Amino acid sequence: MDGRSGMAPLGSTYSARRAVDEGGTVSRAVVSATAILSLVVGAAVGAAGCSSPTQSTRETTAPVADFAKVFPVDGHGVYVHCLGRGFPTIVLIAGAGVSSASWDYVGDTTDTANPPRKSPEAVEPQLVKVTRVCSYDRPGTIGFDDSPSRSSAVSQPTTAQGDARTLHDALRVAGVSPPYLFVAHSWGGFIATTYDRLYRNQVDGMVLIDPGSQYLQTVLPPDIWNTWTQAIAASGQKNPNSEQPDYPASIAFLSTLPTVKKVPTVVLTSDKPIDFLGIGDAPTYHPHWVEAQHLLARSLGGKQVTNTDSGHFIQTENPALVIGQTKTVLTALKVQSGT
Repeated sequence: MDGRSGMAPLGSTYSARRAVDEGGTVSRAVVSATAILSLVVGAAVGAAGCSSPTQSTRETTAPVADFAKVFPVDGHGVYVHCLGRGFPTIVLIAGAGVSSASWDYVGDTTDTANPPRKSPEAVEPQLVKVTRVCSYDRPGTIGFDDSPSRSSAVSQPTTAQGDARTLHDALRVAGVSPPYLFVAHSWGGFIATTYDRLYRNQVDGMVLIDPGSQYLQTVLPPDIWNTWTQAIAASGQKNPNSEQPDYPASIAFLSTLPTVKKVPTVVLTSDKPIDFLGIGDAPTYHPHWVEAQHLLARSLGGKQVTNTDSGHFIQTENPALVIGQTKTVLTALKVQSGT
């Protein structure tokens, strides 16, 4: 999404067959689009169930098999795909409405003539060369080719803490041990930061790609914030089978969690204005988007990179940047661990 045409609110979901990308920009066969920020709480996610630390598992010489499989988690199936070997495991977390298949693509989601395509230069196939990489599908998501989520459906809306708990349990059942390096886009970034505060000592680093956060509520005028969240909810009612994040509940839950130790973190911010509100006024409100990510990076003790030459899908528009920043964090973690 780059603000060149009318947008749907970033956070509302639309079918790829209606040719709308995650930000709402018209494009061809590009994706169910819901994107960014939700951090929420399901009543079933209590502190006792989420906060116990797990002993980090360090690199071993034992071979690890690749797999792509649906695992049972809380009564429904979650698709997990892991490739390669190494320490720590990179976990790719896609934006809302977008399946894990998106990490195999490069291209501009707003380019109707040349939509994103699979490429060996994409984020996942490149990172697999340097360490173990896992990704997963959330329910209600689809791929750039309109392929449906390989995880079974759940009731919507969903919350960041609910999604974090599902990710935690899916990785555990799949036998993928911490520590993790999260590479997370948009709403996935909200899931990543929530996971880090729910499950202490499991996340060693984060690369957050144009992430949403609680700070959007801080920087937006109250009336704009309320209109935006109401638009997301209305879109969810029209598309009940698509992923729909509940931002207000997510932010409320996050405020109840203690802060955690800071880990190496990079926040990559789009520098091509995106109309994340879906009101056709990217120049006015994109600076709020940038400021929210600045506040997020500062709160995490991380570095914000604003020279990205990209719209919202930095991982497809500028995969080399995402790959390079991830490798930099990975190298720092290896130095810290002495491996």
